[in-house]
Amino acid sequence: MQLTGPIRLFAAGFLLGILFFPQSTQPQTSSDQETEESCQKFVQAFYDWYLASGPQKKHSSRSMDTALRQKPEVFGAELFRLLKEDRDEQANDPGEITGIDFDPFLNSQDPSDHFSVVGITRKGSSYWVDVRGIRSGKRQEHVIPELIQHDGRWILVNFHYGKNKWTDDANLLSILKELHPDREKNSE
Repeated sequence: MQLTGPIRLFAAGFLLGILFFPQSTQPQTSSDQETEESCQKFVQAFYDWYLASGPQKKHSSRSMDTALRQKPEVFGAELFRLLKEDRDEQANDPGEITGIDFDPFLNSQDPSDHFSVVGITRKGSSYWVDVRGIRSGKRQEHVIPELIQHDGRWILVNFHYGKNKWTDDANLLSILKELHPDREKNSE
């Protein structure tokens, strides 16, 4: 059987496509793996640095302050703004709890000594990194930082805490917006 006209062109194009673009049939490229490894290293380094800065002693806003002061470049603009506003509001009323009352990066008030990355899931253009607190060899706290890559660097854009009795996705941005709904009106 001899191929003619448009069928011959289609067959030739198909074969060329297979020869020159074989990576399109692979589920994950080495570039994807390198991106995930880079993300994992970034998150683990952040948690190692953050825990060394002192929050494991007892939750205090100073731990979050340290991160906001020393590493502002690792936070997305909206997350940084809302965390800073929450911190400033609490500083203006030191006798009252006017905002978040837990360590938002550890999802705890009395955190474990070590936090470890245990998995990564890509969701669209962001990466959700599964992090667990480890105490006496057992998993404790659970937090899922959400990151994006921008200009070749990782940016933390949210922290997810999983399901609770009110929502399927308890997360830091939603909590901050819910605690201070007037901020959203003022920023528009």
